[in-house]
Amino acid sequence: MSYKIETTSTKNFKIIGVLTFDTVINAGEEGIDLFEFVNDIRVDLQEVTHIDSAGLVLLISWMRYARLRNKSLQFLNVSEKILALAKVSDLDQIIPFS
Repeated sequence: MSYKIETTSTKNFKIIGVLTFDTVINAGEEGIDLFEFVNDIRVDLQEVTHIDSAGLVLLISWMRYARLRNKSLQFLNVSEKILALAKVSDLDQIIPFS
């Protein structure tokens, strides 16, 4: 299982594939590198095919990164599976899903 982060415009990014324990370390670092020079970050999650609790932790770590640098971050096109996992983990009110 793998993932890919595509830059779709200056401030828009799309994640394709899986965000799991096996992929989040690399995905996290890659995301931070891509977000460095962007102040209004939008991450499209529509093509995330699988996510586990480590994937949710990744989203939270990106939120922390953005907050500490006064950047705006939104997660777009969130699937019902991601929302359900966030609800079970009581994170649905913390993560900025749009």
